[in-house]
Amino acid sequence: NSLLFEFGYLGPEAFNAGESRAFAYSINLADGANADQVINDLKGKLPAFKVQSSQAAADSFIKELSSGIDVFKYVLGVFQFIAIVVGMIIIFNTFTILITQRRRQIGLLRAVGASSGQVQRKFVAEALLLGVIGSLLGLALGVGLAALGSTFTKSIGFGIGLPWLDLAVAFIIGVVVTLLAAIVPILRTTQVSPLEALRPVLSADRQKKASIVRLVICLILAGIGVAMLVASQTLSHDSWPIAWALGAIFFLTIAIMLGDPLYITGLLR
Repeated sequence: NSLLFEFGYLGPEAFNAGESRAFAYSINLADGANADQVINDLKGKLPAFKVQSSQAAADSFIKELSSGIDVFKYVLGVFQFIAIVVGMIIIFNTFTILITQRRRQIGLLRAVGASSGQVQRKFVAEALLLGVIGSLLGLALGVGLAALGSTFTKSIGFGIGLPWLDLAVAFIIGVVVTLLAAIVPILRTTQVSPLEALRPVLSADRQKKASIVRLVICLILAGIGVAMLVASQTLSHDSWPIAWALGAIFFLTIAIMLGDPLYITGLLR
């Protein structure tokens, strides 16, 4: 478990026989030496070795390291899925509350001649704008955290690679997820008559009944999450405890996010 470095002179016989336990050698060139010429000479004299410049070696190392990171990227896909689901729930609840609070404004717009489609397009434009801004801020935050982590681990010298294709896909997903999550409350709330839009959304009894149903659903999801969390800590390693833990995270997160109308008002107060 320790790294063994060898210092000292190694004879040609031992070097060519591969007796050294070092996995790479760094050669310092004299001032004025031609690096390409030295590399070509070494390739001819040491055919069993891969001879390359320090920059080429660094690029090769980063490529190998990036390949390893890609594996983690796909392994952590479950967390990406959870983040998308949680984000959609938050956006859905936010737009539901937002549109409900502006219900009288919507009714007035409908009363003076605005069509349901016009009102819907107004909210869709807001969702699109929020999706674009949120996605750009998310990408900026991700790059900032990558730079901060690279600085902390002293690997900033290798530079920060920006996979533009992945970043573009992430941006598009952020915008699309925002639109998909917001479209349901937009369609549900704006497809009403002007008079209906001016009425209270729910009576006190209906609000209480809806809150009880939501509370029961959240408690069931939370119970499943707690049970899976306990299972991840008590079952044997052969039963994939990480899978139980991921399931617990999923159900607990959904329960907390789905139940936010039950406690957000109190927190805001």
